[in-house]
Amino acid sequence: MIIRYRYLRRLGRIGQDWAGEGITAKRIGAILRSLEGKDITVNINSPGGDLFEGLTIFNQLREYAGKVTVKIL
Repeated sequence: MIIRYRYLRRLGRIGQDWAGEGITAKRIGAILRSLEGKDITVNINSPGGDLFEGLTIFNQLREYAGKVTVKIL
């Protein structure tokens, strides 16, 4: 996960894999809280992953106070 100038760029698996890598809803929640409602752009380039983790991340982005722009790469 890369955070630069209110851009989130996700390259890789959604959810934690057997090696403990991947982006989780817990991590996204912490990032969103730290941004304090500022507008963000989320760039996603992912091969897929855990459905339930993805739905939780989707709900977090939907409920975020600032404007969220999502780009699927």
